[in-house]
Amino acid sequence: MPRAAVSKRANASSGGLHPTEAYVLLPAAQGSLPAGTYHYVPRHHALERRAATVPEAMSSMVGTHTGDGPFFCLIAVTSVYWRETWKYGERGYRYCMMDAGHAVGAIRMSAARLGLCAQILPGVTSDTIEAWTGVADANRLADAEEHEYGVCMLAVYGPSMRSEIVSLVSNGRADAPPSVWYGVPNKHSSSHYRWDIVHAVSEATRRDVHSLPCQPEPSCRVEYALAPGPRSSPSSEEIILARRSAVDFTNRSITLDQFIQILWRAMPSHTHTPHDVMPWSARVHLFIMVYNVEGLQPGLYVLLRNEDARESLGRATSESSFVWQGVPSCVGLSLYLLKEMAQPDAASLSCEMSCTQSIAKNGAFSLGMVADLKGLIDHAGPCVYPHLHIEAGILGQQLYLEATSLGLGATGMGCFLDDLAEQTFGLRGKPEQQAWRTLYHFAVGVP
Repeated sequence: MPRAAVSKRANASSGGLHPTEAYVLLPAAQGSLPAGTYHYVPRHHALERRAATVPEAMSSMVGTHTGDGPFFCLIAVTSVYWRETWKYGERGYRYCMMDAGHAVGAIRMSAARLGLCAQILPGVTSDTIEAWTGVADANRLADAEEHEYGVCMLAVYGPSMRSEIVSLVSNGRADAPPSVWYGVPNKHSSSHYRWDIVHAVSEATRRDVHSLPCQPEPSCRVEYALAPGPRSSPSSEEIILARRSAVDFTNRSITLDQFIQILWRAMPSHTHTPHDVMPWSARVHLFIMVYNVEGLQPGLYVLLRNEDARESLGRATSESSFVWQGVPSCVGLSLYLLKEMAQPDAASLSCEMSCTQSIAKNGAFSLGMVADLKGLIDHAGPCVYPHLHIEAGILGQQLYLEATSLGLGATGMGCFLDDLAEQTFGLRGKPEQQAWRTLYHFAVGVP
């Protein structure tokens, strides 16, 4: 049989199911594209107009901008849970949020390549997203299990608008959406199974006007290089389009320089794009199982992406006899060796944590992304739960691209054993230990 053409997207998705949708709210015409509210159609890489206008409040948020002024638009990210839950059940909600994070990372990188800035707007509520995109109106006509839910809103803007975007960070009203909408969503399935826990979590974590009290000065990096220093390799565009999820690795080692380079790119303090799309400091950290990196002792390591977490995570793992030893060859990185292991033991444990997927032991290293879930929820409310998974997805998108740029392979692993992983990371036992939770697992190796 002839091989069929298969379309690929720039952003990774659990099971290739792509629950994420995107909408563009354009307040002023750009070239031949009139102002209006648009839905992105990935199959045709095109925009379809859902409304001829944008919400009245949108223009007042940043003032009036004509097509001759600085570029500005909003991009709303939504999710259709059913696309994941039909296959993955209650875990599908987590996958939807990580999928959205991968999409947000891809948007930020694309904006940087075009000389534009982008940032999530934490003040825009879930209700606002659904009202402004027409999702709330469409949901009234759709089967309940195929409803679309607002995840986050991004501002995409030219560097000259940086000061004006400050007010956007805490603004976002649900008033005056367009009154006329074009088109209706496609129907996915003729029958459904309702996962009540997914909808309960979704409702409990919806963003409201009191959520995420973070109002930083927006940063903007308008260039995107996949790694520091000169290199004779494909362009960033070619690397972005070449990104794939590896299906297996070859048991070959990677160099210490490659390992360090990948970790540097995971650090928001070292390189802004795409991490500067988040209006909060890094809250996701990496437990790394190393078993095939030249010049590095196999074992369990931790990379702190924000040193503020050192004390809390140290207390949480205090009963695990971890050595917390700095790594001299990784100067400048907050990388600590926690426990030395024999190479076969480290590889086998990585595989076991990842639902016995062999790819997790055939590579060079695997990692688990963790966060102080209880502490952050106590501080910022339940809406932090999806945002931690969004952050993990953004980080995963960056890890994919950096591995690809180095000629390596990578894969996100949604199937992992939470209990075993958290026990391995020293995060099981007393209540303070159990505050930290694992979110997303990842593996890197030689394809």
